[in-house]
Amino acid sequence: MMSIFPVPLPRSPAAVPPLQCDSAGDIVYEFPCHNRGAEPEGLWAPPGPDGPRLCYGGVLLRPPDGTELLMSPLLPRLQVQLRHLVQEYSAGEAELRQWWAGSRLITGGIETVLTASPDGRHLELRLRGPADAAAACFYLMEDVLTALEQVMLQVYPGVPIERHYLYPCDLERHIDRCRSVPPSDLVASLLARGPASPVSLDVSSIHSSDHSSAPSSVDASALSPADPSALAPDSSVCVNSPSPLELVCFSCAPVSDRLRWPAQLPVACLGVAGRRVLCAALDPADRLGRDWCLLAVQLGLTERLARLDAGDNPAVSRTARLLHELGRLPLARLHAALVDIGRGDAAERLAAAAPLYRLRLGSGGGGPSETVTVRPPSGSAASSSTVSR
Repeated sequence: MMSIFPVPLPRSPAAVPPLQCDSAGDIVYEFPCHNRGAEPEGLWAPPGPDGPRLCYGGVLLRPPDGTELLMSPLLPRLQVQLRHLVQEYSAGEAELRQWWAGSRLITGGIETVLTASPDGRHLELRLRGPADAAAACFYLMEDVLTALEQVMLQVYPGVPIERHYLYPCDLERHIDRCRSVPPSDLVASLLARGPASPVSLDVSSIHSSDHSSAPSSVDASALSPADPSALAPDSSVCVNSPSPLELVCFSCAPVSDRLRWPAQLPVACLGVAGRRVLCAALDPADRLGRDWCLLAVQLGLTERLARLDAGDNPAVSRTARLLHELGRLPLARLHAALVDIGRGDAAERLAAAAPLYRLRLGSGGGGPSETVTVRPPSGSAASSSTVSR
């Protein structure tokens, strides 16, 4: 069986099994690999002038450089996961429409669209809903992202998938070229200034969300800041950098209060992929001595250097031992120490690989009119949410 996506990779029928679903009372079976349905009419169409006020958010899911071709064959598996996610809802609460290049989920007046780029190098997740349901929008996007990333982790273990958050103002104006914020800039801004301050962008990418043409990415620093239209069509009303509160939380402050941002997270929260990135950067001997050893001295672990050093054994990573020793150290302090010893490259890698946030369990903030329940994985379904208002 051959893939119907731009990258013709072989696919086993057992890899993506058919799914039983309900269609107007009839039992039908969905085969994601053979779904040649057309894109729904009016997909992500601008609301009418009399329509309700909406809030917008979106994420560009990108693999590391050199592994972009891994994304296209993954879409059928993600569609299977979305179908399992919908089946966790009560009958009639959620509507899922899937076609060869994407999926659309509508529940509670919130629309979520997952699409693949024409060249198969990245996936884009967009979401919009009523402005007074911003918290529900965040939790739905969080559940969908968690479900998708769990599939990616199962299929491509150890491959970090980056979240590049899209400018809400560009999504709201439905322009063809949306700007996105790289995770390294977003985390670095959170570590330095917190979630309410605008992101200070060293690199801002622009990609085409018009799926009739191939996407493009350019360095915004190469464009003239005096010409906002160079960044995006008709973007003169949206030239300021958004804050993490706008990018991640749909401008909902109560949601932000329920999150632990990177400055509040310990080193122990750093995932396996992030630890590997730091080990690759700090394990090799640096000609100026700016490696794991100097980092340990900078963080006050001079007396433990003998225990951290593995001698000539190449199978043991000194940096991995150091990170284990620093499990309770805040990520912000580790980031600052890397900058202080002159390893800005490692600090940038840490910012790109660090978790953006963690939910505070058992805390309020969603408001009395909203209840969000996240269930653990059951079977093939990774997670789901029930949002009642």
